[in-house]
Amino acid sequence: MNHLRFHAPLARVRTPGGRTIGADMDRRSAFRNAWQRWGVPVAVIVAAGAFRLWPLQALEARLTWLTFYPAVAVAALYGGLRAGLLGTSLSCLAVLWLLPPLTGQPFIRDSADWLGLAVFAATSILVSGIAETTRRANARAKQAHEETEVANRELQAFSYSVAHDLRAPLRGMNGFAQVLIDDYGNKLDADGQDALQEILLNARRMGELIDALLSLSRVTRSALKPESVDLSAVVRATASRLSTAEPQRTVEVVVQDHLRADLDPVLARTLVENVVGNAWKFTSKVPAARIEFGVAEKDRVRAFYVRDNGAGFDMAFANKLFAPFQRLHTVAEFPGTGIGLATVQRIVHRHGGRMWAEGTVDGGATFYFAFPRRDLGGK
Repeated sequence: MNHLRFHAPLARVRTPGGRTIGADMDRRSAFRNAWQRWGVPVAVIVAAGAFRLWPLQALEARLTWLTFYPAVAVAALYGGLRAGLLGTSLSCLAVLWLLPPLTGQPFIRDSADWLGLAVFAATSILVSGIAETTRRANARAKQAHEETEVANRELQAFSYSVAHDLRAPLRGMNGFAQVLIDDYGNKLDADGQDALQEILLNARRMGELIDALLSLSRVTRSALKPESVDLSAVVRATASRLSTAEPQRTVEVVVQDHLRADLDPVLARTLVENVVGNAWKFTSKVPAARIEFGVAEKDRVRAFYVRDNGAGFDMAFANKLFAPFQRLHTVAEFPGTGIGLATVQRIVHRHGGRMWAEGTVDGGATFYFAFPRRDLGGK
């Protein structure tokens, strides 16, 4: 028999990320908010008043508001509009009634001093309003960023789940089509056999798409473990594997030596394999194919590049290059899933970099990817 146990309202629940939620967190949050709105203004104004008395007592009545301007600004930036208004009120109270008995002289003596008081109050209120607007804008931006991250994680999880769950029915469809060909192929006419072959071909095509989708999902879900990676060596190894797979091709591969970057090594290999593999594929119809890997100054940024003299592309459609399943050539011209460059771009973005491409139709293409300056290596 199952028993249900209801926890008391003060129970604490720890999330997978290590955060504690529940009544304790509510109390801490309430205390933090109260401290920001009320505690900080009181503390900074008291400090400003003490500093105004000593060591600035020698100023006498001159520069009355010298220490209170920064105090109110700190209160407003830390606690928003309410904290700024409270700091302004406490400053006026201190100057008008609290500090004169301690110094033995009034701070407000004539109309000029009252004008200074008015300017101080107006300026402090303005600063408090600006600080409140900034705080709210930052809070909205943070909330939007968190919501976007949650939505992206949910979308990635959904994509992974859908792609994974599609494998079983696809294997069944592929298997039964193969059984029909093996056991009943001689009973089918040519049209029937062609139809079954078309089923197998499309099943394999769908399997490739699912594998590509799963690969893209893993790129966005895996934890980053950056270390110094010799990209030049990875490019050479990738080109060697491609050459072994297609020994009939002659491709000149030029690699600049000792180019390193601080990247996750697994994702670095995936990046290189996709971008070099892309160049290898689109130079397949060029008699004297050439692929070059190096680093150059581009748009005032030091960027790695992979350049080829293959089919190229029309720059008017450059925005489609990195979108999943978007292709500028048909599968009959150049096979593929349309996921490779999308995967590369996500890897670059995850490392804080950016990626772009340049090309001309039948004139080759160059793919650039740049990382923050600290991530680039040299000879």
